[in-house]
Amino acid sequence: MERHEPVILPIDSAALNAFLGYLEDQLNDNGRNGTPLFQPQSRQETGMDAEKAALFHAGLDTPIGQARWRRAWGAFDPRGLIIGHIDLRAHADSCTAHRALLGMGVHRDHRGRGLGRSLIEFVIGWALRSTALDWIDLDLLAGNVPAERLYRSAGFEEVGAIPDMFRIDGQSVRRVLMSKRLRS
Repeated sequence: MERHEPVILPIDSAALNAFLGYLEDQLNDNGRNGTPLFQPQSRQETGMDAEKAALFHAGLDTPIGQARWRRAWGAFDPRGLIIGHIDLRAHADSCTAHRALLGMGVHRDHRGRGLGRSLIEFVIGWALRSTALDWIDLDLLAGNVPAERLYRSAGFEEVGAIPDMFRIDGQSVRRVLMSKRLRS
């Protein structure tokens, strides 16, 4: 059987509806069926609220360096389906323009095959070529061992943790903060 590598392409306004559908499906895995919690929301909540979707859309059209900018890419299979994603977005404070926040996910049927690593390598290369970013930051929920392992192997270092940051379905969850320096 011939194997085709996914193609990583930008998510723009035209692809946004398909992307939001993919994200809705991703969120159905949050803390369910053996998948660790990866989003700070109850296991009973599904999907993305309209306000977050609107902010995501607005960020795609905002120039890099301005407040609330965001860039996103999807990993597309040969049928044109999104099987993974990665995004970078501005921190909330204007004095943090030299940093960006990373978000990513891989569809349940494609995890453990190296796609996450490919997405991280892609976005680091893009950031070095296309931005003046010095750092990429991320946060994850403690207990998401596969994600933490991936980020550590990609050169992210834990820079802090906030105990009992979230209470999800009666469970205390620690937030882990990680960063990767792009330029010195």
